[in-house]
Amino acid sequence: MNTEKTSSAAKVLGIISIIIGIISFAIAFIPLVGMLATITGAVGLILAVIAYFLATKEQNKGLILAAFIISVFSIIFAYWQYKDIEQSAKKIIENNMDEIKQLESLDSLNSNVDDMKQRLDSL
Repeated sequence: MNTEKTSSAAKVLGIISIIIGIISFAIAFIPLVGMLATITGAVGLILAVIAYFLATKEQNKGLILAAFIISVFSIIFAYWQYKDIEQSAKKIIENNMDEIKQLESLDSLNSNVDDMKQRLDSL
């Protein structure tokens, strides 16, 4: 009786983990939102590992292994997307550093103008 409960729990966890893995894999391909697939992929991965250890030796573990693999790929792809966006942002900032410095100098000019206006108003 105990092995039947363990076997059915493993099946249910396997099905849940494959569904979460597929959803996270689909989310991983959405730009900017895909980084959230690391979280959903990690949940699917944890459930797949739990299901694997709950499964009996006689039970077919193909679904559980598929859930594990899909979850791992979704985490890897989401992390790759995150690193790619990070590198792109760094390149944009480096390429536009001169313009950023000009904007900072304009801000200081604006504060000087405001200060001068206050001084004139006080006279």
